[in-house]
Amino acid sequence: MIYLVSILASINNVSIFVSMAYNNKNKLIRVKQIQDAYLLHKKDGVSTRYVYKTFIWPRWNISISSLYNYLAINVRKEMRQLDMFDHIN
Repeated sequence: MIYLVSILASINNVSIFVSMAYNNKNKLIRVKQIQDAYLLHKKDGVSTRYVYKTFIWPRWNISISSLYNYLAINVRKEMRQLDMFDHIN
């Protein structure tokens, strides 16, 4: 983990500001798992709502709108962007 430390100094006191870096790697892993499960169970003639009710909701307990949002995420692109920042650290 990276801690960004900014020291704000004044004449009478010194205060230290520490903030922790945050990334979405765990969320992207979860999104990838949900996308893989969706693609595995989605076949011709099977609706998205059926796949959601039968396979996605019992395991991950997300809403149908969250499923649609997760399906719209380009996980590979997002992970590459996070990996770029990991090499800097």
